[in-house]
Amino acid sequence: MDPLMKKKVESLSGEEVRSMVLQSWLMMEYVDSGHLSPDEYVERIKAVKKSVDQVYKQQMNPLSSDQKDMTEVHIVFGHSAYGALKNTLENLKRDNDMVINLPLMFSIGPVRNLDQPEGLQERLDWLYDRIHLDDEEIFTYVQQNKQAMEGIRNIPDHIQTTIWVGNNAHEQFGLRFVLQLLKAWNGRVRTINVSESHLKRSTGYPIHTGEISPDRIGEMIHYASSEPIPFEARDRLEKDWLRLSSENSELRIWGEGVFSKTVDYFDPIIIQTVRSLHEDAGCVDFIKATRIIGEVIGHSRQVIGDAFIEYRLIQLVLENRLDIKGIPRGMRYFAVRVKEETDWGCS
Repeated sequence: MDPLMKKKVESLSGEEVRSMVLQSWLMMEYVDSGHLSPDEYVERIKAVKKSVDQVYKQQMNPLSSDQKDMTEVHIVFGHSAYGALKNTLENLKRDNDMVINLPLMFSIGPVRNLDQPEGLQERLDWLYDRIHLDDEEIFTYVQQNKQAMEGIRNIPDHIQTTIWVGNNAHEQFGLRFVLQLLKAWNGRVRTINVSESHLKRSTGYPIHTGEISPDRIGEMIHYASSEPIPFEARDRLEKDWLRLSSENSELRIWGEGVFSKTVDYFDPIIIQTVRSLHEDAGCVDFIKATRIIGEVIGHSRQVIGDAFIEYRLIQLVLENRLDIKGIPRGMRYFAVRVKEETDWGCS
């Protein structure tokens, strides 16, 4: 079976999926009625598969198609942001806008030589040893990100380019990385910061583009400044990328800037969260990992991913600082408690 099959199907829009299902049903009816031979049916299904392959290829590298009608390229960091922006652009009938998704989680893992195959492989090895990844993610990781980087490098100079960010280490580091990829590019590049744009028109304060509804994204596109990033600011961001990549830490956080931290930075917060949840719950021995992860992520206001906190929970178990109940094959399957605090006054 094609290991990319699921990704290819997910690349289709809802309308495209409905159209394909309808075509398949109609063809089956033609076979049943004798108007279509089984061999002809197989050939038509192959044609449908070929069209899905083409849609997937276009999504992975949107600049591989004819560029003469392109008006703007949008760069986002993550599948949720990609889906929300694509939906918005479709609703706005902006058919000539392209979206490139660079789905790396930039706030965790090594980042040295990230624009080179060996750097991506080093990152994949780090993730493979620490983060739960399914076989499909492992197979497609390097390929997806290489194609996205290639697409960014191939943006024509005359095309307006917009990088979507929020006030978080993941997207802010992504911004710095993309500007490094575009170092020799002579076009106009601007940013839309969803955290700052949202503050101007709402009482909410999102920290990540993926949190924004399509309607809000549409408003931000409408009101966003068309001015490119000033040269001085761009130079500062590129230098910041050089600093962070040379530090090559395993964790980065946001605090009016992107800062490198040691991989165990959140460990005291995790242990304190376990203690607090025990106190709140009363006579409860073990606390579910999912609840701990949700509390830590929610209170930290950092975009680091649930899987990273899950990794740190398991590491604390291995360091004999937490007891575990269950099998850590996924965050839903185990619970923990602080090692030295096994008696919670339960009768």
